Amino acid sequence: MRWNRILPILGLAFFVIVSVQSWRNTRSVHPARHFRWSIFLLDSQPLRTGESDVVPPLPKPNWPDSILRITALPAFILGAIVLAPLSRFGVSEVLAFFTIMPLLIFTWYYFLGSLIDRRILRRNQRAVRATAP
Repeated sequence: MRWNRILPILGLAFFVIVSVQSWRNTRSVHPARHFRWSIFLLDSQPLRTGESDVVPPLPKPNWPDSILRITALPAFILGAIVLAPLSRFGVSEVLAFFTIMPLLIFTWYYFLGSLIDRRILRRNQRAVRATAP
């Protein structure tokens, strides 16, 4: 089994599930300047200040959301580092988030899958050496 192929697909599937849940939670709020993806509040117009706008409520915790946030924490940290300067230039955080995060999540889970595959390969090689005459 190739974990470096399975884990990225699972990660992206979790991202899609959480995105759909977040969209359902946010669409009830109108006008939608802000988008709440899981616990993250994204602003579609970051340079507009002083305007009061309705902020979507925090969603109820669920297992796909929790699993994704915990297992892909390094991807989310790197995403926050990349998104912060972009919002200062007026780039929509929503657009940037949905462009950058799937790439970072895919890359992170591919890296984890590669580590798992490498460890399994080494363990199998040791077992073959131990049984060889």
